[in-house]
Amino acid sequence: MLVERNNKLVGGVEVLPSEAGRVSLGKVLGRQGEEGNLTLLSVTVTMLNPALLAGGLVDRIHLFAALSSLLLRQFESLPVGA
Repeated sequence: MLVERNNKLVGGVEVLPSEAGRVSLGKVLGRQGEEGNLTLLSVTVTMLNPALLAGGLVDRIHLFAALSSLLLRQFESLPVGA
């Protein structure tokens, strides 16, 4: 159940405006940083991870995965040691 306190939803849900049906990852991560959340665990492969990398929104990667050709293609353009 969500409860409203001081014009904020309490319970872990916040609705952000989207642009053309997509939420800006930079805005979402910026908002998370303002809230003190500085670490993100992304467990997706096909859309979110490449978008985070392409947007320059990744500082560090810890990769835990069963390697597949799809996964390897997503990381082949990263500079080693970056």
